[in-house]
Amino acid sequence: YPPQLCDVIIVLGGDGFMLQSLKKYKKYDKPFYGLNIGTFGFLMNKFKTYSIEKNISKAKIYSISPLQMHAKTKKNKNFSAIAINEVSLLRQSRQTASLKTICNKKNIIKKLICDGILISTPAGSTAYNLSVSGPILSLNSKKLAITPISPFRPRRWKGKIVSSNSIIEVINLDTKKRSISAVA
Repeated sequence: YPPQLCDVIIVLGGDGFMLQSLKKYKKYDKPFYGLNIGTFGFLMNKFKTYSIEKNISKAKIYSISPLQMHAKTKKNKNFSAIAINEVSLLRQSRQTASLKTICNKKNIIKKLICDGILISTPAGSTAYNLSVSGPILSLNSKKLAITPISPFRPRRWKGKIVSSNSIIEVINLDTKKRSISAVA
């Protein structure tokens, strides 16, 4: 059935397939209802073969806002992407990354020496973000988690939780020696 004519897009699978479907069909501005036939299913409902219409009508509604990532290369080439779960910035060599993080034009951390940093939505907070000791965010929290990956200095910095309306800038402080990649 064409997605543009649907009232609801029903996703059968796990969290990964839900995230893929949200990204692919976001343009239709339709609600999604997930039925877990995958492994974990944090974003999904218990799979039942009966009363699907009734269950959809009783479902609790959560609004998930994707992140918009804008990245600039060393050669000033611009890239954009959306991320339902997180944006990760990762070191690309044997050396750690050297990063400065700004949120809404205020310094969060002037110099972070680490393997990388994650900016996670509530939908992504139980995946990669949790595995690097980041916080789990409630789906309706309207928050983002900024989480360091293997921080070396400052060693005790655990990250920060900010509003989902925030504009977060991550600046590579040493582009020649310590290259990073950005993944949405």
